[in-house]
Amino acid sequence: MDLKFVLVSSLEVIEKRFSAKSSPAVVEIPKSYLIGRGDPSYVITDPNSIHVFKYGLTPHYAQEPLSIMTARAEGTKNKADDPGYSGSKAIFLLPEFKKSIFSQRCIVVADAYYAWSDKNQQYLVYLQQKKRPFGFAGLYDTWQHPETRELTTSFAIIATTANEMLQGIGVKRMPVILPLHYETNWLKSSLHLSEILSFLDPFPSKKMNAYPVNGVVNHEVNDVSLLTPRGDKLQVEVNPPILSRSHHYHKSKPVSNTPWFKSAE
Repeated sequence: MDLKFVLVSSLEVIEKRFSAKSSPAVVEIPKSYLIGRGDPSYVITDPNSIHVFKYGLTPHYAQEPLSIMTARAEGTKNKADDPGYSGSKAIFLLPEFKKSIFSQRCIVVADAYYAWSDKNQQYLVYLQQKKRPFGFAGLYDTWQHPETRELTTSFAIIATTANEMLQGIGVKRMPVILPLHYETNWLKSSLHLSEILSFLDPFPSKKMNAYPVNGVVNHEVNDVSLLTPRGDKLQVEVNPPILSRSHHYHKSKPVSNTPWFKSAE
């Protein structure tokens, strides 16, 4: 799964959103409308610390860079990407993640991501009600170059089967998005394996949306034009009820057709 994502939130916003502080070595990275293999990005490795790691994990034991972008929650099982798969989540059996799934879990910060439909159409996928930035479930590791001895810390994003909304456009897999109330627990070092695997489910369709955009094929273009809608959203969004001064709720109204990126700048 060649997953690319968007991160345009400032470091200040990220610190506030995740109640975390950047480490002294962190230099703020420019906002990006296309983060892909080899790019630096923000990750959180404990509830209070933000780092910049390289996207594309190389396990500590590798003899050369591998740059693994995603880690399958099911491991080598469910090769057909059956959304109804009910077997074990065997990610812990994969040698490249056997260590990191237990002791090197992280939150990968993102504002949205891209997905390809079975019609070869790319979509921008995001959380409704302007819930951004949010966190992918990630794994990280530190690799030392065998000749130069240089250390590189890199990360991968865990992927699972797609939810109903994405299945509707022929997308088979999606990154694991952590619900807000799960984020702190995901980083706890004391979790048992069963608890870790319980996080690796598809994010609910009703809390997400997507719309078609131009296809992204390389890093030659990295600006807001990548987010321009080329068609309708997959789902109708509604505003949450607003409590009036009289303490009575107003009826929900459809959200305007203002593109997602208008609120991302």
